[in-house]
Amino acid sequence: VSGFDRTGVWLLQGEDLLGAWGTGLDCAVVDERSRRISFSQLMPDAYSAVIRGEKFGVLPTSEWIQVDGTVIKAEAPLGFAFMVLKVQDEIVGMAFGDNLPSRRNVVQHEVEQLSPLCEQCATAIHTVRLLEERNHFIASRRHLIQTYAEIANAPNFDETLRRVRTAIVQTGLFDRAGVYYVQGDRCHSAWGTDLEGREVDEHGASYDPESFEQTIAYLNLNGGQYCTWDSIPEDNLPPQETHLPHKHGLTALRVGDEI
Repeated sequence: VSGFDRTGVWLLQGEDLLGAWGTGLDCAVVDERSRRISFSQLMPDAYSAVIRGEKFGVLPTSEWIQVDGTVIKAEAPLGFAFMVLKVQDEIVGMAFGDNLPSRRNVVQHEVEQLSPLCEQCATAIHTVRLLEERNHFIASRRHLIQTYAEIANAPNFDETLRRVRTAIVQTGLFDRAGVYYVQGDRCHSAWGTDLEGREVDEHGASYDPESFEQTIAYLNLNGGQYCTWDSIPEDNLPPQETHLPHKHGLTALRVGDEI
């Protein structure tokens, strides 16, 4: 439409831009879906303009960061265009254009010509997202119904626990899951997941009564049903290894007031 040598489309997530499709120096299409950059840090001027409410504009730059991380420096600043992909009050993405291969400057009029197209593209992105969310919700509901049936038809108690662990991992929300059962004043291990994502038989291990009570107390402090926490020392609650630098989650399996 405007005759740019190159254009790139990015999705906006918070202050980050998620790569979609771009253009190489040879003007060929480039798959940039593996890229993620900080919009506010890498393009502070463009980010500030967008925050001020500008829908498009032209800014000078002397450096272009390529997909492989290399930087191309121009002898003199060249203009690049930024265009906001917005639906009502929601910014769904950004489009950029430049003439780096030919070293022609970008002018404001060329960018303005793309405004109607950007509005249509933003609407299309928004619509497709809504359809994907709807389809994902329907597929999740169907999967949950099937999962409930499989768990309910387990032939024995231990197989029920095993299928619960499998169902949690199959949701795709977690890489690993472990299922424990409460008997008296102790919590016993049943089925877990190793670092490769494989099912692990963890029968035989159990929390002592004091440790179990402390874990339940920690759970109750956070609402009683579920909680998350970062890796903390083993003498804090709930007990865990200290060298795992990631977040853990705990969900209580309750029937009435009984865990």
